[in-house]
Amino acid sequence: MAPTVASDAAAGAKQHTGKAVGLAARDASGHLAPLTITRRSTGDDDVAIKILYCGICHSDLHSIKNEWKNTTYPIVPGHEIAGVVTEVGKNVTRFKAGDRVGVGCMVNSCRSCDRCAEGFENHCPGVILTYNSVDPIDGTVTYGGYSSAVVVNQRFVVRFPDAMPLDQGAPLLCAGITVYSPMKYHGLNVPGKHLGVLGLGGLGHVAVKLGKAFGMKVTVISSSPGKRQEALERLGADAFVVSKNADEMKAAMATLDGIINTVSANIPLAPLMGLLKPNGKMIMVGLPEKPLEIPPFDLIMSNKTLAGSCIGGMRDTQEMLDLAAKHGVTADVEVVGADYVNTAMERLAKADVRYRFVIDIGNTLKDTASANTRRVTPEPWTTVPSSILHGRATPRIGRSHTNVRPAGTRLRTLQGERNKDVRSCPEVTAYPARTAAIKSPSPARFVAPQTQHITPPSISISALQRAHRPILGQSLGVDRSMAPTAEATKQHTSKAVGLGALDASGHLAPLTITRSIKNEWNNAMYPMIPGHEIAGEVTEVGKNVTRFKSGDRVGVGCMVNSCQSCDRCTEGFENHCAGIIFTYNSVDCIDGTVTYGGYSSAVVVHERFVVRFPDAMPLDQGAPLLCAGITVYSPMKYHGLNVPGKHVGVLGLGGLGHVAVKFAKAFGMKVTVISSSPGKKQEALERLGADAFVAVMATLDGIINTVSANIPLGPLMGLLKPNGKMIMVGLPEKPLEIPPFNLIMGNKTLAGSCIGGMRDTQEMLDLAAKHGVTADVEVVGADYVNTAMERLAKADVRYRFVIDIGNTLKDTASA
Repeated sequence: MAPTVASDAAAGAKQHTGKAVGLAARDASGHLAPLTITRRSTGDDDVAIKILYCGICHSDLHSIKNEWKNTTYPIVPGHEIAGVVTEVGKNVTRFKAGDRVGVGCMVNSCRSCDRCAEGFENHCPGVILTYNSVDPIDGTVTYGGYSSAVVVNQRFVVRFPDAMPLDQGAPLLCAGITVYSPMKYHGLNVPGKHLGVLGLGGLGHVAVKLGKAFGMKVTVISSSPGKRQEALERLGADAFVVSKNADEMKAAMATLDGIINTVSANIPLAPLMGLLKPNGKMIMVGLPEKPLEIPPFDLIMSNKTLAGSCIGGMRDTQEMLDLAAKHGVTADVEVVGADYVNTAMERLAKADVRYRFVIDIGNTLKDTASANTRRVTPEPWTTVPSSILHGRATPRIGRSHTNVRPAGTRLRTLQGERNKDVRSCPEVTAYPARTAAIKSPSPARFVAPQTQHITPPSISISALQRAHRPILGQSLGVDRSMAPTAEATKQHTSKAVGLGALDASGHLAPLTITRSIKNEWNNAMYPMIPGHEIAGEVTEVGKNVTRFKSGDRVGVGCMVNSCQSCDRCTEGFENHCAGIIFTYNSVDCIDGTVTYGGYSSAVVVHERFVVRFPDAMPLDQGAPLLCAGITVYSPMKYHGLNVPGKHVGVLGLGGLGHVAVKFAKAFGMKVTVISSSPGKKQEALERLGADAFVAVMATLDGIINTVSANIPLGPLMGLLKPNGKMIMVGLPEKPLEIPPFNLIMGNKTLAGSCIGGMRDTQEMLDLAAKHGVTADVEVVGADYVNTAMERLAKADVRYRFVIDIGNTLKDTASA
């Protein structure tokens, strides 16, 4: 059996017989002075290291001044350690005396939990940090790398490649892994992808270099125009955007696959999220002091992600060093002597360094202590706060800062290739040959495109069932100034009846021509016919239609067209196409008219946006899946929450939540319902089949958040395991607030999701039919629709209303 912390401790506490000199702060003044300390003797699995260099991280400054309120004095900081091996224990096989090695932010963990086994020792509940932590072997407080020697378990030692200078490599043990790990974990290490680096400081300049090493296009985003030349000419970035320049920000909108945010200041995130493409990710590695604030629209409407990341595991750290050596990536450093360290701290507080200080320990930290030096052997702690023992109270390791270049800086640079590829979504084009007509068996007054004018392949469908809920699709909005295409001259001669709202009162009545209904999102065009959960039968198809025929049971969801030619459409994300046409309250690119939804007897739709209902699925119970179903299915699939055995939480048990529970069980996952209503426990467990109703801290792989109210997210994020994800599918009115610690310290993700593409929608229906998943519905007549809306506003439905269009929507419009 491999050694663990428990077995090491059981073997007995080691005697502190090795002397070392450290630079220690004794109080919150943060002043560092020599201090004689002791290190444990080399154990069987230990590596003893003579320290030659140690980088200065911004977290060292916070720690010596006790700004995070968890410092134990005296404190010897430093977690960017580079040196040579002087001795190894008898069980050590990876290292030998004379090897060039490094020690980063941690020196031990339990080595037996799932997180350790997966290579995420940084998320182990028992992680032991390099300094200001508690060593379980002997119960003492750990001392860091501002010292002459250290003894570390071999698992937490990395090898410096021969080509890498130790002084310039030392900062990579914090700054390097801090940016490398999220790039790898979030897929921002793929050649050709477009990476944004926000902030050009200690972390940012390394992120630029690693981004280029991965073969990505890199854009630096900074509030300082004076850094443009530095970014482009010396660091090799491909582009530079001044965040305060409106024109530059506008030009960069929706161009980035991801952003590494190294800024520790509280800045508005919404404009920066706008730089991301749909499905784009912003990863926080800097640690702002105040809660992050982000409008939910910025996450949900384009499936964007706001995530945090804190260092990385040992396997990734070695991998990062090897990649850096291969591509000549090092930190730009200013090497200082031990007697300069307090001045360096003062300069660091003023961001007066480009980009990292490194202490020349080997040549300048003397073995003879000054007159006021005293020898300290760390005393065992008798009472250890669990937050410190488990590393949870220790903030972000490796904060960034804005820097200016001082005199005497030693610099190493990397010039990379520059990619010029910029993608754009083509203009929306009309596809009349592939539209679909859907109509009711009843005579109609609602004007719809004539089926004989639909160039193939198009489909005419009779609307039989229509579900309704708070309108989702119309929140995305459409440019009302979109010019009609050449097809706009087509006459609307085929009639249908619609239930339309004439004004913001939202009252629905039969209309000859109609156009959400209370205009709460300030984008409604009246008159309006809502409805994007449409179920019916095909009545006619265009000549090019091959997938459908008359009589087929089909459905139409939240969109009826897109450009069908951009990358997003090609990849199956029509819902993120810049030219998406929504089922209602949008502008039809074929004829320039406003689209009308499914509270009507017929509709004509392009075949690409029609799905087939499996034979086993009742249309009335299947209709809500065209919005509610795909809304929860898509993020489960996209974020890996569809794996049997994983544990998912469903927050909120309503129209979306009850469907989410059913799909999660269909995927074979363990499901916990989280609700503020104890009365829903029996419903969740006995009728819907959830496994639990109360969640336990750090037990969930993901949470599907269906709640539209503004609720505190911090406690809910605590339910997630490290690397856990909360996906927002409900849409709160006010900006979301989340403490950055809740994201960064556990590498957690807050993401948004809005419906899904057509391929996923059909896939969702097929899976639902296979596992008997349908929505729980209350079917109502057309004359009850306004009462249903009033009840819906009061959440008085379990769980979805569906209008029986085919049997109750009459042909005669009111006066």
